[in-house]
Amino acid sequence: ISVVLRCPDDGLSGLGVAASIGAERRTAATACTISICGNMAFVGTSRGGVHCFNVQSGRVRRTFHRPSRSGASAKAGAKAKSKKAAHGSAVTGVKCGGLNRLLFTSAVDGRLRVWRIATGACIATIVVGCDAQQMAGADAEEGFALGSGSAAAVGVSQIALHRSSSLLAAACDDLVVRVWDCSV
Repeated sequence: ISVVLRCPDDGLSGLGVAASIGAERRTAATACTISICGNMAFVGTSRGGVHCFNVQSGRVRRTFHRPSRSGASAKAGAKAKSKKAAHGSAVTGVKCGGLNRLLFTSAVDGRLRVWRIATGACIATIVVGCDAQQMAGADAEEGFALGSGSAAAVGVSQIALHRSSSLLAAACDDLVVRVWDCSV
């Protein structure tokens, strides 16, 4: 091993049991990928954290955070909310787009998120298994969200990204593989 990547212990995520003492704070790396250029590594954790590392130095370059409520920023004098982990449940997949612009993540709770790597901004959330009407009232925190057409959210166990065609596939707990065209 030439470089050890250790997630920050921010209460949201960390690598392995050495990150904290209490069992309630123990976190494990559950997904990882390396960018096509080899300069960045992305790690997802069992507590929903997603972190970007510089592979050469091992330093954290960015931590991705869940989108905040759109109404919270509109309130005058509203206190900024604390940042939440990228996902509300364990991360099951992390994939980097071929041009190192987009990051795709998935979680046990059935949410797929698309992030801009340069800014850390979440540009889309897909709730796997929910239709658009059900999602409208289901979770006000989700900024822009897309449904995939059934009655309840379905867990995602793994994702795959086809680099040359921009197809994203999700292996889901209901034994269905769902595919999206993510070309932008």
